[in-house]
Amino acid sequence: MICEWQQFNGLLVVGGHSKKLRCWDLKSETCVTQFDTETGAAVTSLTTAWDEDLGVMNGGYGGMGPDLVVAGHSDGVLKLYDVRCRDSVSKIGKRARRHTSFTEHSSWIVETSFSSYGGRFEIISGSTSGVVKAWDLRTSSS
Repeated sequence: MICEWQQFNGLLVVGGHSKKLRCWDLKSETCVTQFDTETGAAVTSLTTAWDEDLGVMNGGYGGMGPDLVVAGHSDGVLKLYDVRCRDSVSKIGKRARRHTSFTEHSSWIVETSFSSYGGRFEIISGSTSGVVKAWDLRTSSS
């Protein structure tokens, strides 16, 4: 099981060797959002844009906002989810979109992190092969 805790809003994001990624509101003890990962690969890393060092007074997050979740998978794929979508399908423009996938890694992703460097649209990922990639979330390549 892989967990990502957002203390400022009480949200716990949980994944693992399951086809679901779930977001729990711990105050109400309910699952508020769940996503179908659409893969048999296990979730091996989770991160959100929440940054405790920035604190609530400064917005409390780095990157694009605290509602974005990046999941790294055992097949080397990164997927970006938006927890504001109450189901696994969101609309972007006129087409349905479940998530954004980044597929350049060829082995397990062991760490993901949002970066506040540059334009605040970047994530960093590392895999078991030793490859580290920097991603611009506005594109689908590193």
